[in-house]
This record gives sequence, structure tokens and C-alpha cells, in this order.
Amino acid sequence: MDERDIVLNSVLNSVLEELKNKKLITELEKDIISAIKVFLEQPIDRNSVKTKINEIDLKYNTYSDLLMVMPKDSLCTLDELNDVEIRNNLYLRINVLLGRKVKRKEDGI
Repeated sequence: MDERDIVLNSVLNSVLEELKNKKLITELEKDIISAIKVFLEQPIDRNSVKTKINEIDLKYNTYSDLLMVMPKDSLCTLDELNDVEIRNNLYLRINVLLGRKVKRKEDGI
């Protein structure tokens, strides 16, 4: 397990603990949990990771968020990425979703 695995495991446990006290889990929270579970799967299942990335991009438009911060010369298709890179790609999207969750919480949503 690398440092990100430990952090995401901790986040997952924290979110699950928070949800135990709630009556209703939001769609965003469900998506964060499922994305973290895919990220933590060992060995990596490239098809699951690609599917999850595409689901997140379609639902939350995270691709455009990441496009603003990524160097243009680093853009390529998911099929061109190795296992570490595709996993990193999912990790970035999880962070975008977590940021949205925090923002919603701050906004009282």
C-alpha cells in the first residue's frame, strides 16, 4: 500500500462512519465511495478504472476541471496510460469529487 492508498482508505472509513450517522446518503457520496473502492482494488482492473473515470467525467464533468490544470502536452487517451498513470488519473478525479463534497458541506447543502 502506498501513501495514497492509506489516505484513501482513511477517507473511505471516515466517510462511511459519517454516513452511519446520516439517514440519507447523497449521490455524490455514493460515487466517492465507489470510486475509492475501484482505486483500492488490487490487482488493478484497468477496465473498472476506465469505466469509473468515464462515469465520473460524464456525471460531474471532472474532465474539464482537470483540463484546466493539466499541461496540454500531457493529454492522451486512457488506453495510452500505463497502470500507474491510469490509477493516478482516477485519484485526481476522486480528489475533485472530495473537493465538491467539502464545498457542498461548507455551503450547507
